[in-house]
Amino acid sequence: MAKVSLNALTSHLRGRVGDLVFKRYGDRLVVTRVPQFKKKRTLSKGEQSRQKKFAAANRYALGVLNDPKRRAAYAALAKKSGRSIQLAAISDFLTVPVIHGVEARRFHGNAGDEILIDTDNGLKVSELQVAIRGERGKIVEEGMAESVRGVWTYAAKLPYPPDSRLTLDVIARDRAGHTVRYREPMVVK
Repeated sequence: MAKVSLNALTSHLRGRVGDLVFKRYGDRLVVTRVPQFKKKRTLSKGEQSRQKKFAAANRYALGVLNDPKRRAAYAALAKKSGRSIQLAAISDFLTVPVIHGVEARRFHGNAGDEILIDTDNGLKVSELQVAIRGERGKIVEEGMAESVRGVWTYAAKLPYPPDSRLTLDVIARDRAGHTVRYREPMVVK
């Protein structure tokens, strides 16, 4: 792989020329040879799965590029990461949100007590739904958590007696439509 300094001759090169491929990565131009594949190469199931997922990611990115609101949201993300809007959307589609855990030290069973939810980076998750279940599994309350500077917080709406055994259900959604569920038991102290 060759790295090329940009000048008047090379600043607009892009794509395939003969058996060379010119690729742009930010301000850099990289030159590689065209990949060589066997004529009747059979893809493994894993390769087929990855190709389908990547094709879906490209379709998602195209939708982002054609939607002014979503394009603007991804433009900020792209600028921050130094990538194009399309690459930011593809990357976002290919990664799912992660919920690392719940911090309930501030929760003592009082209405208004806060429960903190730790997500991958606070930016990937666009919506976080919280449900508190009672001892028999029935939902006692539910609502949306709020994100303040990347930290997700849910304020309990109802009071709970000491030693109540509760279950916290959290559903995280991202901009690309992925959903992740997390469940954790809690005891009111």
